[in-house]
Amino acid sequence: MDDKEKLISLLKERVGFVLADVSTFQFVRQEGVAKDKPALGGGNLLSLTGIFSAINLLSKAHWILKGLTCVADEDVTEFDELNDKLEKADIYAKFPNLKKYLRRPRRGDINESDAFCRLVNDVPIDFGIEKNNNDLVKVWRIYRNGLSHLAIPYKESGSRAVHLHDQHGRSYSVEEYQEAVRQDDTYKSFEARGNGYVCNYDYLRKDLEKILEYIIAEVNSAEVQKELVGELLNWLYKLES
Repeated sequence: MDDKEKLISLLKERVGFVLADVSTFQFVRQEGVAKDKPALGGGNLLSLTGIFSAINLLSKAHWILKGLTCVADEDVTEFDELNDKLEKADIYAKFPNLKKYLRRPRRGDINESDAFCRLVNDVPIDFGIEKNNNDLVKVWRIYRNGLSHLAIPYKESGSRAVHLHDQHGRSYSVEEYQEAVRQDDTYKSFEARGNGYVCNYDYLRKDLEKILEYIIAEVNSAEVQKELVGELLNWLYKLES
């Protein structure tokens, strides 16, 4: 198995875990398992948390495949050397508030919102978001940051499931429902509302599938340098070590 095959297998596996978990919540909803059981939710928040985690992975993969930089071992070493010089020169003693603003970089770090903006601007998918960095960063802050740090999207936003069977007057199995969503262009993953965006997470799941397909095609493209594929693999393995 060459590096491209290894990388594609790894990305399919990781994103596949998320897609399968979201499908579980869709199954619970479609089969009416949670109906009249107030202790059971619909899985919106956990689904979105997982989907944004997978989008984060694919955004950073795209970033590296484009030859853009991330924090390397030598960057961390350079910071440590500079930090030692500041300590020895008593700079921190003279400016006691300085040190708390100097964060040691972590190997492999990539700015998440920058990577998300680059991905959304590059992929031929209409997410329902204006493709400018202000709106894209707002969506990232509302959903990725809100769910990761506060367990709920930031205010001026929300998430919902769009029930196609309610609109078409029939019931769907999970597989039929997902295929109906794939074929339906009535809704986008996001809709502008007030100062924020509402997320239709069933449609964002569909777009996650499309993003994965796009990244796989990018990996297989003759335009992508072999060295960048190897760099992305090394980046993923280093994060695990």
